[in-house]
Amino acid sequence: MAENIFSESWHLVCDLKVSLLYSVETYKQFYRGETWYVLNDKYSNKFYRITPKTYNFLMKLNLHDSVEKIWETSLIHAPKDTPNQNEVVKVLMQLHANNLLFSKNRVDIDSIFTRFSEKKQKEFTGKLISFLFIKLPIWNPEKWL
Repeated sequence: MAENIFSESWHLVCDLKVSLLYSVETYKQFYRGETWYVLNDKYSNKFYRITPKTYNFLMKLNLHDSVEKIWETSLIHAPKDTPNQNEVVKVLMQLHANNLLFSKNRVDIDSIFTRFSEKKQKEFTGKLISFLFIKLPIWNPEKWL
């Protein structure tokens, strides 16, 4: 079954003029016989793995052209190496959620702070709940078996 090239959510990102933050470093990685690219956020020390198609698209993002213009140009020049609209929407949403995108538009500080607070709250809750799952070695049945 052929995958749909168009997305219902495209209107959310098509007019954006964004690029990766300057603090994001990229590395080429070979994993299980496949080529991947790793995005390294130096400030949060987190790593994100992306496909070569997505990497090529992200490297074309700039603050002068819209996402739609870059995607259409990429589709004309290299249709096989261009991610579909669903993939573009998904990766841009993930990068935005992790604060890895740069834009000249007005920044919504409240949403960034809300995401940060929710993330810290989830980490704290996870640490509290982890006490419920303490592993205690009671008996080793290996000798008996």
